[in-house]
Amino acid sequence: MDMNDYYGGESTSLNLNQLWKKFKGEEKSPEHLGASRDYNVDMMPKFMMGNGKLVRVLIHIDVTKYLSFKVVDGSYVFVKGKEWILVEGVAKSLSLSH
Repeated sequence: MDMNDYYGGESTSLNLNQLWKKFKGEEKSPEHLGASRDYNVDMMPKFMMGNGKLVRVLIHIDVTKYLSFKVVDGSYVFVKGKEWILVEGVAKSLSLSH
């Protein structure tokens, strides 16, 4: 039995209120951040490269009848108390000094 109020264990995605509760211990996030349902934060990012083998297979079997894909608006990491935006790809981001 999962004791959390969300599914997925360590690889779950949380809305803003769930994220706030997990890391701040408070039930609700501040109102100025907007609606909780507008957020979907992956605890473990899940990416498919746009030109990878998996994408080609999914296109070939016409899986888009059953699900949709979205281009990532932004990718961020939180390291040593600071937020970092990943804007130029993984290799460039990993070369940044923290």
